[in-house]
Amino acid sequence: MSVPARPEDRAAPLDREAIEELLDVLDDVQQWKLAPSRWERVDHILDTIVGAVAATDLATLLNAITELELAGPVRVLRIGAGEVVSIPESVRDRVNHLVHTLRTGEESPPPPPRRDPADSPGDPGDAH
Repeated sequence: MSVPARPEDRAAPLDREAIEELLDVLDDVQQWKLAPSRWERVDHILDTIVGAVAATDLATLLNAITELELAGPVRVLRIGAGEVVSIPESVRDRVNHLVHTLRTGEESPPPPPRRDPADSPGDPGDAH
């Protein structure tokens, strides 16, 4: 005799309202201009979002959406805050992949992993 599955044993689908909110924010992200360090923060938040979506963890997803909104551009820049740039290609690829997955429900091949410039081997001709 099989025991019926308890609701907490099954991953509940994510709340449609949360997914719509996330899609709205992801659309905005593609228009942002941020300092490179803030784009790094966005990239880390995307890691959390991808994990929350995969785990159907609504609480983590909602917190990450809030973090992503707060990571966006600010109206007043501090003096000496440095340059702001459009979305880096690697972040844009991750956002597009996530949007595709959320809108279609299909998992397509993920974009290549982020590359940390510090991990890249230097040009052998640079050694002196």
